[in-house]
Amino acid sequence: MKLLQSKPTLRRFVIFAGVLIAAGLMLTAILAAYSVPWTGFADYEPSNSALVRGKTLWDWMELLIIPMALAMGAFYLERSESAVERNAAVDRAMLERKAAKHHAKLERKLATDHHQEAALQAYLDRMAELLLKEKLLEGENQKVLDVARARTLSVLRGLNAARNGIVLRFLRDIGVAGNPESNLFVNANLEGVDLAKVDLSSTNLHRANLKDANLKRAVLLHANLQEARLESAQLDRAILTNAHMENALLKGARLPGAHLESAHMKHAQLIDANLEAALLMESNLQEARLEGAQLQRAFLTGADLKNANLGNANLEDANLKNAKLGNANLRNANLKGAIVSNDQLAIAKSLKGAIMPDGTTHD
Repeated sequence: MKLLQSKPTLRRFVIFAGVLIAAGLMLTAILAAYSVPWTGFADYEPSNSALVRGKTLWDWMELLIIPMALAMGAFYLERSESAVERNAAVDRAMLERKAAKHHAKLERKLATDHHQEAALQAYLDRMAELLLKEKLLEGENQKVLDVARARTLSVLRGLNAARNGIVLRFLRDIGVAGNPESNLFVNANLEGVDLAKVDLSSTNLHRANLKDANLKRAVLLHANLQEARLESAQLDRAILTNAHMENALLKGARLPGAHLESAHMKHAQLIDANLEAALLMESNLQEARLEGAQLQRAFLTGADLKNANLGNANLEDANLKNAKLGNANLRNANLKGAIVSNDQLAIAKSLKGAIMPDGTTHD
């Protein structure tokens, strides 16, 4: 890049120096010519004629103005061309860098895709061997079950959501997942796994570690998530209807728009969780910890929130019709615009500092 920039600069310098030298030589020649009568530059008197005036400054200007204008025009034209070439070179270099970066990214993506496809095929082949040769479904050999579990957890952590969906469908089809009796995922380490849109209905995930997992739009209908770790998990619009989530850890989890109708969440920890516009109708949230939870526009009609801690929770515009708030802590909660009756609020444990549905602050 420095070489590209230095060439036009050097060229302009040479041209400018050449113009100065030429001008100096011309000026020297002109001054010398004035001292020689026969050059016609100074005043002279030809034979049989009147005195002829010498060349004045104006005469020289008339003589030199056109070539000077042409020289200046050539100089600025060359300068403009150099600028255009320099800008074109910079643009070409930038486009080449972008193309190289895009190509490298595409190659990495293709390599990752190839690696994942190979890993999936190897897993399915090995599981087929365990089914046919080691009698996996008979469940008599614990070592075989342990091998199947280890291989399954390992492959799930390395695949994308689409391929993980294939794995789960395969396990569901052969009957080792998707039923409450299966222990395949009990206490399993699935931290950070990508299970977006995967069907995990009725899957036993008791005490499973799903911290930071991607469960967006996942189907967890009737799933067993008791004591599961779901801190910072992404459960946007996930279907958790009638799921068992007693004592589950959901601190900082994202559940906006999630379906949690009739979910069993007694003693669940949902501190700072995002439950905006979530559907929690008839859900059991007894003694749940919801401090700082985002529950704006959430549907909590008929929900059981007895002894729940909703301190500093945002319940703005939430629907709490017929919700049970006996001994619930609503200290500093935001209830502005919420649908809730005075009788419901009267049996709450604390409303100190809470913003009431009419916008006033409770003493």
